Amino acid sequence: MTHGEIDNVWTKQPWLMSLSTVSATERASWLQHTLQIKKKGLRKIIMRYPQLLGLRIENLDEKWAWFGSTFNTTDDQLARAITVYPTLLGCKIDSHQQKIDWLQARLDINSTQEAQKLFLRAPAILYLSQDAIDSRIQWIQDRTELTGKAVTKVLMKHPPILYSSIEGKLDPTFTWISDKLGHEAARKMVTRIPSVLCMSLLEKTEPQIEYLKTKFHLDGEGISKMLSQTPQLVAASRDNIENTFQFYADRYGHDQTIRNVIGCPTLLMYSLEKRLIPRWDQAVELGFEQDAAISYLALYTNKKWDLYVESKVAGS
Repeated sequence: MTHGEIDNVWTKQPWLMSLSTVSATERASWLQHTLQIKKKGLRKIIMRYPQLLGLRIENLDEKWAWFGSTFNTTDDQLARAITVYPTLLGCKIDSHQQKIDWLQARLDINSTQEAQKLFLRAPAILYLSQDAIDSRIQWIQDRTELTGKAVTKVLMKHPPILYSSIEGKLDPTFTWISDKLGHEAARKMVTRIPSVLCMSLLEKTEPQIEYLKTKFHLDGEGISKMLSQTPQLVAASRDNIENTFQFYADRYGHDQTIRNVIGCPTLLMYSLEKRLIPRWDQAVELGFEQDAAISYLALYTNKKWDLYVESKVAGS
């Protein structure tokens, strides 16, 4: 660290001037080794949170063990979470435990796996007050008309909703989607892909909707219907959509593919590498590609596809 950076640390935490060089070095080394970060990353953390140097090694070890045990995480998983929110190491274990117990009861979380998922996706939830969490749960209930475990399912899909601003983010985003697509479409979208509430309207959501409308020649009612059926499209990679569409168009024709996708938007969500290409190659190899309708190729389960292949081979 430079002299200027050291002066800045002392300004934030003047008591650190009384900390011995040996103690400071040991604690900094613990942070670097345990969080698996380079010196540059360590310096950044200490500059932002110099109070971490005031934590004794034995206390750090105790809290690290508590996190690992409570959430059943690997050291790598825990390091990634704590690196983003290192001041979690400065909070009392009793405080964390009370918050976890309350969250599990409030969200009806019964398994360590669910608790782990919640923590790893949104470590900052441990900083939130009960009132803040309650207000967002109530907002989800009011907007989506869901209750109980269904609300928990939405939040488990995208826990950062719990610390997103209602007035600054959640409400304006939901209102915009509702105005654009209709309330029912917005409700289904938030229920199935809640991360849309935290996306940038200007940079992601609005351009994606306009792209889909243009690509498939849809009006307001058409795009609302498409996204009601397959809300995942609003967050899907445009490259993936284009590549999947072109795969179908090359085999079934451009105009027919547009009609197929409008009728069943889910067609765009299947993996080229893991599903569509291997199945098409199999159909070509066995000589029945002309009979391999798009619905068979994409929508059949693996079991149903295998049975279909067997029937084509048997009939050849």
